[in-house]
Amino acid sequence: MLRAHRRTRDAARHGPARHPDEDETADAYDLVGATLAASGYEWEEISNWARPGHECRHNHVYWDQGDYVGFGSAAHSHRRGRRYWNVRTPERYIALWAAARAPSRVRSSSTN
Repeated sequence: MLRAHRRTRDAARHGPARHPDEDETADAYDLVGATLAASGYEWEEISNWARPGHECRHNHVYWDQGDYVGFGSAAHSHRRGRRYWNVRTPERYIALWAAARAPSRVRSSSTN
């Protein structure tokens, strides 16, 4: 369940009363899952259900270690088993492009 952690701005601003009871949330999640399953949907990930043959191709690219390119500050990419991500701030990203320098580096190798 998503929730604001004690030391975050959101928790300080709204407090625990803003968030539903965890047992009620779990019951609601189970009800949604059962309702969707009865309608022919299958669970795909934490908050996604799909009918067979209509799964999210976007997510499967990540899960199946496919290649993808991310553009912009903090964007992530994956190519031929290597993960890349760009520098986090827009200012740094723009400065690197202006200096004809790559804003990303190989950060890790992935394994299938």
